[in-house]
Amino acid sequence: MQRIFHSSPVVVAFALFGFPAVAQESSAKPGGPDVSFALGIFGGGHIFADGTNLGVASAPEASAGARSNGALGLRASLGVGPWLAAEAEVLGMLTTDRTYGRGAGILGYRLNALAFLRQGDVRPFVLLGAGPMQVATTKAEGKAGLVRDVEGEFHVGVGLCYQIVDILALRADVRAVQMPSNFTAPSHSLMHALAREQPYRAHLERVLRPAPVLDPDDYYALLAPRFESIDIWSTEYLQVLRGENPVADWTRATWLGGLLEALPQALRAPFEAEYRRRVLDAYPKSADGRTLFSFKRLFIVATAA
Repeated sequence: MQRIFHSSPVVVAFALFGFPAVAQESSAKPGGPDVSFALGIFGGGHIFADGTNLGVASAPEASAGARSNGALGLRASLGVGPWLAAEAEVLGMLTTDRTYGRGAGILGYRLNALAFLRQGDVRPFVLLGAGPMQVATTKAEGKAGLVRDVEGEFHVGVGLCYQIVDILALRADVRAVQMPSNFTAPSHSLMHALAREQPYRAHLERVLRPAPVLDPDDYYALLAPRFESIDIWSTEYLQVLRGENPVADWTRATWLGGLLEALPQALRAPFEAEYRRRVLDAYPKSADGRTLFSFKRLFIVATAA
């Protein structure tokens, strides 16, 4: 059976395999839970979906994103009792951008929590975690290629751990990674609408990109010919923010900041002031002075017999 996990707009899926581990067990106190420590290496594939923003500059010559490639990493795991574990991972991969073919080195740093579903030599588990991904090195010329960048991500996954002997285990898991998919929300649509107005349009029209997320119907049409079972759903998370204009402050660190960089110095302040005014109207404060900011995610699980 083959399983594909998809979360929009950026998919980073792992197939981690060949995991040797050296473990040493100890007990914190007599009668207390067993504590185990393991070190290991892992390798697999790292798949970037179309529309990934990692390393993509806000400029007309910007790359279309990173190419999928193999990845290697190190993992340290701390088990508390037979059912739970916490992990720290460092992952590295060499890749190129999709437009120019210029090389880049990407690092990922993650903290994971695992829950094992059964005990024995073969132990299935579920996993969730989070951490930043970083374009650490690049051969980009200016903004033509992958630029140095850091983005956070959240991931979930399932897997199996096979205990070969007491100090050696083999593990395989697959993960789905999600990043924000808020491109039709007022926080983003107002920004793009303003960018298409004069005098900003002449400077920003070539920088603007369509939302890198399809509608659920489009994903179904793409997957239906290849997969027997398809589950599609969306989830909306509500952020409770503080501040005078917290949504504008939030977007300034991402999309808004990129647009401001593409504008001449004389147009940056008026563009930001008008955007902040429009966003404040779209996200008024609640009675307690806080601002509610929703995030929508799209999830797809496709299974082929």
